[in-house]
Amino acid sequence: MIGLDALTSLSPAGDSRAGEVLRLRREISRMQRRRSDQTLLPLDPAFSALLPEEGLQTGTSYTVSPSPSLVLALLGAASQKGLWCAVIGMPTLGVEAAAAFGIDLARLILVPDPGERWLAATSALAEVVPLIAVHPATRARDADVSRLSARLRDRGCTLLIAESPAPGAGRRARGPSVCTIPTGTVSAPGGACSPSAR
Repeated sequence: MIGLDALTSLSPAGDSRAGEVLRLRREISRMQRRRSDQTLLPLDPAFSALLPEEGLQTGTSYTVSPSPSLVLALLGAASQKGLWCAVIGMPTLGVEAAAAFGIDLARLILVPDPGERWLAATSALAEVVPLIAVHPATRARDADVSRLSARLRDRGCTLLIAESPAPGAGRRARGPSVCTIPTGTVSAPGGACSPSAR
């Protein structure tokens, strides 16, 4: 089979088209390499099977159930490895519960009720915090979501969007880098967590 490089040298009339295809393939390959170089944040092994990458990929958004237990369980392993975490828009989340899931309270930032400023708070914290959970108070405009997604990728921040899915929707679509973590029941006896599908 003749490779694309050989085809471009054989086709003088199609040089520009074949050259463009070659350039695009190289660009896609470069982008995929950069994506595969992204690291995974620590994740409790009970959740690893739920994600294709078996971990929380940096620069990515995940939609999760707004259950405080699930959010804390997802933050726990990263916090135990010394990473800073933030929780935005979850005023009922308790610090005792966070500690029960093994979260280092000295490295936990809480923004309990930012109201409509949740997006600004998330964007600002994405500059310095590697793992953020947010319960959006309002729906964001597509342009704002795109800017936030770019910031997440640029800074290597992982975002857990804690919201209930729309009735009848299996997956939430918020952009190209979104994965949905299935809803589950989580318990934290001694810091361990175990999801079970509903």
